[in-house]
Amino acid sequence: VKRLVAMPGQTVEMRHGTLWIDGHEVPHEDVGPAGPGVRRWRLTLPDGRSYVVLKAVAGGMLDDAPATLLAPDQLFVMGDNLDNSLDSRAPSAVGPVPRELVVGRAAVIFWSHDLRRIGTAVR
Repeated sequence: VKRLVAMPGQTVEMRHGTLWIDGHEVPHEDVGPAGPGVRRWRLTLPDGRSYVVLKAVAGGMLDDAPATLLAPDQLFVMGDNLDNSLDSRAPSAVGPVPRELVVGRAAVIFWSHDLRRIGTAVR
């Protein structure tokens, strides 16, 4: 399961671990540790939606991704574990996702390392 972060017509880029959409930096706030050497960041997308991701490694292999202009039928998705998720930032493995391949929306957290989150609704 991945999060939709950009829509057709938008340009997406990763620079030094920071997400940029349409030339604007997506704000991220450090909200504390998630475990040894792992931080939790709250990302706030241009539409105001925010969510928490995990970030452990500076200079990770997906911290830099070239600017990608999404075609009319493409979506840009990212996993919540920024250092351990093959997603649209990896053009040779996944890249932008054709809209027709999106078949549903996550509704409930089925599994989490934080057992308190299991069974909670996905926002």
